[in-house]
Amino acid sequence: TVEIPADGHCLFSALSDQLKRTGCSEPHSYKTLRRAAACYMLNNEQHFKGFLALESNSFEQYCKRIEKTNAWGGQHELIALSHHLKRNIQVLRHDMSIQMFPDPSTHPPYEGDPLRISYHIHEYNGGEHYNSVISLEEKNKRARAHRAGRTEEDTPAGAQAAAAGSDACAS
Repeated sequence: TVEIPADGHCLFSALSDQLKRTGCSEPHSYKTLRRAAACYMLNNEQHFKGFLALESNSFEQYCKRIEKTNAWGGQHELIALSHHLKRNIQVLRHDMSIQMFPDPSTHPPYEGDPLRISYHIHEYNGGEHYNSVISLEEKNKRARAHRAGRTEEDTPAGAQAAAAGSDACAS
């Protein structure tokens, strides 16, 4: 697991980390992912509004809060980003279950490996939190490169991922 700061941006930062690790050459910061989620939700209001407990006419305010503040992101934002990025997102949950976005029972999966994040509840300041997940193979590769005094990009696999570039990023 890659520890992501528990600052309210963790969902977006974890996905940003995953996009970088999967060779997406287009930069995605937590800010650009927040904006993308809010825009996707606004453009597809009918898919989201009924599932949020909001007062009348406050859907736009909700989306603005997601875009402009460190408001916690969750399932709605995962759905929006999955479709915006055209990437599957795999959430390894605190109860050891796995949740996929988009839901494979309602939407065909996107091509390619999923972005993998972990969801924790009551572990980080007593609240909810997301981290980025890396494979044991990647963790060991990074540890070997670190011991050898090289950065990840200096390793053959790191150079290969960097060369893959935009093929790994659909948006």
